[in-house]
Amino acid sequence: MNTNKQPNQGTQQAKNTLYLFTSLPQNRPIYKRDLLTVLSEPEGGRVQFGYRRKWVKPELFSESSLGERNALLLFCEKREEKGNFYYLYHPIRGAKIVKPAIQHDFLTLLLELDSFFNFSLMQADVLGQYLSKLQAQIKAAGFAPDPIQTDSSYFVTDSPPMETDSLSNVDKAWTATLEHFKGLEGLKDSTFVRLKEFSQLTSFPEAASVPVCPTYYSDKRAFTVKRGSIYRLVTEVVRAPNASAYQPELGIDPAVASIAGPLVRQEAPSETVEYVVHFRKSFEKEITTLSLSVSSTDSPGGRSSEIEGILTLDPPKGPLITAVVTWVFGLVFLTLGQDLIKGILLSALPTYHVWTENHVLLIASIAKSVGAVLIAVSAFIAFRKLPVKI
Repeated sequence: MNTNKQPNQGTQQAKNTLYLFTSLPQNRPIYKRDLLTVLSEPEGGRVQFGYRRKWVKPELFSESSLGERNALLLFCEKREEKGNFYYLYHPIRGAKIVKPAIQHDFLTLLLELDSFFNFSLMQADVLGQYLSKLQAQIKAAGFAPDPIQTDSSYFVTDSPPMETDSLSNVDKAWTATLEHFKGLEGLKDSTFVRLKEFSQLTSFPEAASVPVCPTYYSDKRAFTVKRGSIYRLVTEVVRAPNASAYQPELGIDPAVASIAGPLVRQEAPSETVEYVVHFRKSFEKEITTLSLSVSSTDSPGGRSSEIEGILTLDPPKGPLITAVVTWVFGLVFLTLGQDLIKGILLSALPTYHVWTENHVLLIASIAKSVGAVLIAVSAFIAFRKLPVKI
């Protein structure tokens, strides 16, 4: 993707760029959720698109012709004029095909998302002219999606070459993109949610933090967190004109974490919604899920983008080692009998025979008390609980 060129610098030659179109059919609510997610994921985020063979340009229906190609994602907005339906094509952002897969008559594309289209660099009148030119270019090439002529339209094609300007400033590009899309048909009731920060708080309530960098399991983000630690999760929310006022719901298994929030701040033109998550201490490694979206009972496919991730909960190594060592020493002190203590003292202090005979019981009692304290300390380090109720 070209991140520097201005719109009036001419058409970018994109012979090898794949064009992936998506629409919002009423019988496919999951398509809307996927579109909202594409509009909200950061650069480097991953999504998965699927197409039936009939929507793919025939020469592209093979894994070898699709591997590691660049793509441009476009939204087909369905419009009506005097009883006639037609599509307006809106460029969303660039992407790279990570893995194409074909099973029978179905194509699945794992995509890594790139920069957003640079709506922010154009005034309204210039943008309108630019998009009109884009419609003409797509239609002139043929085979573009059409709500009426479905037999001769494809949602996966590699023509025509056209301008695909984008912007590297992610925050600015995201805001400008949503300003454009939230007024389109089919998206006026949508809520856009993106994960802005996920970090470990090294001190609380102070704000010192260490970012948690995700990896990916297929198209899902994977985070590794430390059990017993506190994390901050910050999201940014943008609402379309008819969107609900509900806040995003953070879903993590309550057995592994407690959650404080949502903590909401208005920062026009968006809201910042923050959660503080404390992962419960345990010395067992676990895997669980994280989800974040705005629930909608009347739209099961979702009117909100959806953040999903896999959490790997790593046990803390330092406290575990300390707890085990302390436990072992506690057991050693508890098992010290009078005869063993007497033998040790006589070997170390042979000239203090009488003193040893008179004080061995006291020393044994002290040793057992120390052992009990060490075991209690070990239990507290491991579980934040004493081994007996007080």
